[in-house]
Amino acid sequence: MQIQTSKKNLKYIGFFVLLCLGMFSQSSFSQKKDSLSGQEKYKDLPLESGRMIKFNTTEGTWLSLDISPDGKTIMFSMLGDLYTIPFSGGKATRITDGLALDTKPSYSPNGKSIAFASDRSGNDNVWIMDLETKETRQVTKDRRGAVESVAWSPDGEYIVASKGKRNLKLHLFHKDAGKGTQLIKAPASLKTVEPVFSPDNKYIYYSLQEMVVGIIMHNYHNIKFLDMI
Repeated sequence: MQIQTSKKNLKYIGFFVLLCLGMFSQSSFSQKKDSLSGQEKYKDLPLESGRMIKFNTTEGTWLSLDISPDGKTIMFSMLGDLYTIPFSGGKATRITDGLALDTKPSYSPNGKSIAFASDRSGNDNVWIMDLETKETRQVTKDRRGAVESVAWSPDGEYIVASKGKRNLKLHLFHKDAGKGTQLIKAPASLKTVEPVFSPDNKYIYYSLQEMVVGIIMHNYHNIKFLDMI
C-alpha cells in the first residue's frame, strides 16, 4: 500500500514539474519581444529600441532584391527588414522585423525558401527561412566578417556566398549541414562578389575586384566564371 501511494505521489509531482516547465517555457517565449516595438528580439542582439519612428514610403535606396521563380513576387530589403510585394505592384508585406539587419534575399528554385544575410547571431551570417512557417535556420557560424551576397544552385541543394573581411571570397555550402568550402583562396588581394550559378549547374559567374598597387592604388572589375565540374 505504501508503494502504491508513493507511485501516485510521484505522478502528481511529475505532472506539477511538467506544468511548471511548460509555464516557464511559455513565459520565456513571450519575453522574446522588444519592449518598445513588440518586434522580434534575438539573444545575441541584446539592445533595446530607444524610440520608434513611423512613416510611409513608396521608394527606397540601396535595396537588395530577388524575384520569385514564378515571377509573381518581388522580395527586397529595406532598413534591415525583408518585404514582399506583388510584381504587378501593390502593398509591401514585411516578413522579418526586429533589430537584426536582414539583407540580400535569394529565392530557392522551388520558391518555398529564401537564403539571406543577417546579423541576428551577433555577426553577419547566411540564414535560410521557410516562407510558409517563417522558421529560420543558420547556415554559417562566423563571428567576424561580412556577407555581401548569396545565391542558390539551380538544383536547390547548395548556396554560394561571398563573405569574409575586406577581400571577400566565394564559399559553397550545402543547404542542410556542413562547414562549407572556400572556392577561391588566392591571391589574397582578390575580392569576389555577386556570384550566380549557370542554369546547368556547371559554372558560377562572379564579379572580380582586385587591388593593384603601383604609383596609386586603384580597382578594376571583371566578370569571370568558376568551373564546378
